[in-house]
Amino acid sequence: DVVLTGDCAYACSGALASLIMENFPEKVTVKDVTRAEAMFKGSTLETINLDIPLKGASVIMANFCNNAANLREFNGVISLSNGGNTFGSFGSIFDGCKSLEKLPTMLDMRPLDLNSTFRDCHRLRTIPDDFFSTWAFGCYDASWYTLANVFQRCYSLRKIPTSFSE
Repeated sequence: DVVLTGDCAYACSGALASLIMENFPEKVTVKDVTRAEAMFKGSTLETINLDIPLKGASVIMANFCNNAANLREFNGVISLSNGGNTFGSFGSIFDGCKSLEKLPTMLDMRPLDLNSTFRDCHRLRTIPDDFFSTWAFGCYDASWYTLANVFQRCYSLRKIPTSFSE
């Protein structure tokens, strides 16, 4: 069995990780991730079926699935398991996921910025209404950078949650 825990930066970005996750998905579990930066960056996976509990004072999510161009579906829940502290950057977490159609459920997120979060998600049509429902916004100084390029080149995007624009 493979247990991903603690600092998981770049943990699933290589060909071997993709091979294991494609052929033995039941053997992979995730717990108490303290760093998820570029965890699936450049992955060749088409589907990810994982729950990812995040834990820590400032979990970095930047480039989480950046340039995972084949990724179509991310099934699972990504949640902050300690229920309180702030996150670091969410910049580019799905940037370059050109085939992405289904987003994971993300609970209790507290992003410091959303720069380029969905940039180049060409096939993403809908961001579910509840996608941001448990996220904490408004507790940080919003600047042009925090939302820059969030939906840039999302050619198929037709619907975003109303809570995002409130």
